[in-house]
Amino acid sequence: KGSSSSESALSAKDLYRAARDAHRKGVSAKAIELYKKAAAKGSAKAYRQLGTLYAGSGKTGPAIKAWKRYLKLRPGASDAEAIRNAIIRHGGSPP
Repeated sequence: KGSSSSESALSAKDLYRAARDAHRKGVSAKAIELYKKAAAKGSAKAYRQLGTLYAGSGKTGPAIKAWKRYLKLRPGASDAEAIRNAIIRHGGSPP
């Protein structure tokens, strides 16, 4: 459990970077774990990425929930319209 205690000391930005790294390498489970930690520390972008990973693995409920959380935190984000469309595409109703 050594890595999780050192991860808890990381900032949201560092956790997000580590998650992106795992995501790029295709280690989805690790990426999700790290994005969740980054999101818990206030990273809006982590919610967007969680939505993408969940949608990619067929988990539409969690994907929609994560994307809605992202839009709540960043309503004026440059990709807000694309995220709203993704929510609709996956059967949700955007905020």
